Amino acid sequence: MSNNLNIESGLSDAQREDPPKIGSLVTYTYHEKIAGNKPRFASFLWVRYE
Repeated sequence: MSNNLNIESGLSDAQREDPPKIGSLVTYTYHEKIAGNKPRFASFLWVRYE
């Protein structure tokens, strides 16, 4: 299953300079879900290496 999501907060300055590649698996947190069961106010936590 693939879901695309813009995560705009939670990245350090260094991570903003060299962000995770598109398609990377990341862990994030959010405050609530909106229409379509999508997270609202998503914040980056870390990159998942599996």
